[in-house]
Amino acid sequence: MNGTRKLTAILLIGSACACIAADLSIDEVLRKYRSLGNRRITFVGLAEVEGADFYVWDLRDKHHKDLKWTVSVVWNMRLPNYPPGSNISHYTYLNLRRVRISGRIDSRFHGRWGDIPFGIILDRVAALPGDRERRFLTDIGVFHNGTSNTVEVRLYSRRGSVYCYMTGIPPSDYDQAAIQEGSASVALPPADGNFIAEPEKVIATCNISLGGATRRYYDSRQRVYYYDISAGEIRLVMPTEAQRWNLLPMVDRN
Repeated sequence: MNGTRKLTAILLIGSACACIAADLSIDEVLRKYRSLGNRRITFVGLAEVEGADFYVWDLRDKHHKDLKWTVSVVWNMRLPNYPPGSNISHYTYLNLRRVRISGRIDSRFHGRWGDIPFGIILDRVAALPGDRERRFLTDIGVFHNGTSNTVEVRLYSRRGSVYCYMTGIPPSDYDQAAIQEGSASVALPPADGNFIAEPEKVIATCNISLGGATRRYYDSRQRVYYYDISAGEIRLVMPTEAQRWNLLPMVDRN
């Protein structure tokens, strides 16, 4: 074999090895990202996606709370919503799935609140085999407006403080939010929107419990409680009844 052929063979072998190089673990990336600079890398982790926020967690993080063990993904937010025609951001279906990420490290990006070690500019992402990590799902409540008026829903903690405010839910429509033990109220907003001249009118209240007798209404796979607002009350309903509400697919849960 002459020198040219030897060199060609070496380059081809080197290229093949680069193509089949093992994925980095997110632990390796987190420890070595400063030395990796702006290189393009591929690694595996657990995706968490909510709206425009896309994070990848260390698979070994059993508590899923320490932001020092996560990477913020910078993605093209001009991508179409998924499913088409919904208001669900493109990568929501990857929520709490094991994923393989390829992209370029950006050590200048630290997430929305500046508390993430670094970011990665997304090139490719793919879900790996296996179910969603449902243990990290939070309980949510779906509040369906069965009245003929636009309503607003407030959620209160056990101590009575408001932790969620859902505004402008039209008739036959719904909104959803993470829920906790406490209570909820439904109100009609002032006709002219002037809360000082005319306070909103509360038309229904209910307690929110995540255990006991309410468990029979619980969709345990998707971790959802369904509430129907009608006839001056908020009542829990079975998931089978909620199927008539034309709900969008919960692509982050199902």
